[in-house]
Amino acid sequence: MAKLTNIEHLKAAAEKSKTYTSGLVAELAETVAEAVAEADEVKADKPVSVALTITTADWYASGIKDYPYAWDFTVGGLTENDIVTVAVTPKSQTIATECGLCAANTSSENTLTLYAVSVPTSAITAEYYVTAGNGN
Repeated sequence: MAKLTNIEHLKAAAEKSKTYTSGLVAELAETVAEAVAEADEVKADKPVSVALTITTADWYASGIKDYPYAWDFTVGGLTENDIVTVAVTPKSQTIATECGLCAANTSSENTLTLYAVSVPTSAITAEYYVTAGNGN
């Protein structure tokens, strides 16, 4: 009889363990499902573009052989780690091409610096947006 009682106890303990484990797995599955649903609801912020007029004034010697001219624009909150994308508007593409406006730029504390082969002959309209990142 003692062996039968021990087996019954073992079966009961195994059943309790199974029930307990099933409950933990169900709880974990529910938590994961909730987290996935929440992630689906949250979208990454879209960068906001800002209008920019690149003037013919205030260009200075950059000290860079291929792009000897530089132009600074104040962007509040900008850091050297930010990545700035500048998109020239279609109506200013010819002017930007003629002056050799560089596609690359430099961000620093509150300043965006653009580079060109020559000073533009007229203002260039563009848009820029900032993406926080590891920077230049």
